[in-house]
Amino acid sequence: ARSLRLLRLVKLQSLIDEIMEHVESEHVHIAADMVRGMCLVFGLNHVLACSWYGLSSLTGPDDNAWIRNGHFTADDQLAYRYLTSLHWSITQFTPASMEVFPCNTHERAFTVCVLIFALLVLSSFLSSITASVTQLRQLTWKHA
Repeated sequence: ARSLRLLRLVKLQSLIDEIMEHVESEHVHIAADMVRGMCLVFGLNHVLACSWYGLSSLTGPDDNAWIRNGHFTADDQLAYRYLTSLHWSITQFTPASMEVFPCNTHERAFTVCVLIFALLVLSSFLSSITASVTQLRQLTWKHA
């Protein structure tokens, strides 16, 4: 079932590429590249959030883990749990803080790996956004 969902993403990418072939505006192409980058960062945050929650869920019932460290009650819905994990993931990409933190060695190691990965992804993403904005300014200056 999951591989079929991934196949849909490939089909969606093919459809977007086909549509973009008919668009002649360089401004639209640059904006589309920026949106594509934002979607990639959001997709990565989704995967990291699910991995963070999953890692903590796999710990034994007597082990210390962030999901059992007073963050959730039995009544909390899955949406709240997902959004908490997503919030944690997004804070790893930014200088923001959050009350969720690793509580065992596995969570700490995962967090360190995510921080290094996030540093590389965010710096690349910001670099591409800067290049796109510069390109847009040059296009605007040319046509002025």
